[in-house]
This record gives sequence, structure tokens and C-alpha cells, in this order.
Amino acid sequence: MTSRIIKDEELLGKLVIDHKAKIVGKVTDLGVSYDGKAVITVQSETPEGTKEEFFYMDRIAAIGDVILLKPPTEARTPITPVTPAFPGPAPPSVPTPAKQIPSPPPPPTSERVVICPVCGAKNRPTAKFCIKCGTKLVP
Repeated sequence: MTSRIIKDEELLGKLVIDHKAKIVGKVTDLGVSYDGKAVITVQSETPEGTKEEFFYMDRIAAIGDVILLKPPTEARTPITPVTPAFPGPAPPSVPTPAKQIPSPPPPPTSERVVICPVCGAKNRPTAKFCIKCGTKLVP
């Protein structure tokens, strides 16, 4: 990929497709690994329930109407969520804090917005997909 800034609205809600043209899921979150690499969180529904997978940005081959993944490499270790370190083992009754990413501020009232026909969310006029539900938007 070329070096450019990718806004969260370009990724959130988009379908992720693997190198074999199979749907992996939808992007639900963005994050940064402890080694400083950007990561996307992809959620999918399985018969066992909701499944969450994490992919480094260098696994992305292309971003368009969907996100296309490169084939996995044998050398890459899978990403596993890491809980914060404590001075000793945390008691089982203490829940680990979840990192909350604040939602983007609403667009200024002077700016035109595109309303999602499915969920009613307000989107920027340049958005191609709804920031909330991922529906393709018609400008």
C-alpha cells in the first residue's frame, strides 16, 4: 500500500474479503498493537456466536468498496488481545478495563450531511459507507 493517512470512516463498517474471495466479516474497530502497528478488528457471526479477529494493516492488499486481505504468511504470528499488566496476578473477580475509542464529533451544522437510509445516522458528504451500519451511501 502507498503511504497515506486512512481515516476511520474509510474502514469502519466495510466488508473484509480474504485472498480466496471469502467474506471474513465487517470492520468494527481500529487499534494499535504494543509494537506500534495499526490493527483492524473484524467481527463475524458464526453458529457458535460472534467471532472477533484482528489483522495488521500490512495484511491489507487494497481498500475500495471492500477491504481485500493479502494471503497470510507463515512467519506472521496471530494477534491476540493483551490485557494490561498488573504488579501481580489480577484477582479473577476484577474485570479488565476495556479501552473505549470516542466516537467522532458530529459534523458542523453548516456542513451538508448524508443521512443513512437504513439506520438514520448522519454521515459526512464524502462518505461512501455509513459510519454506523456500513450501508453503501448514495450522495
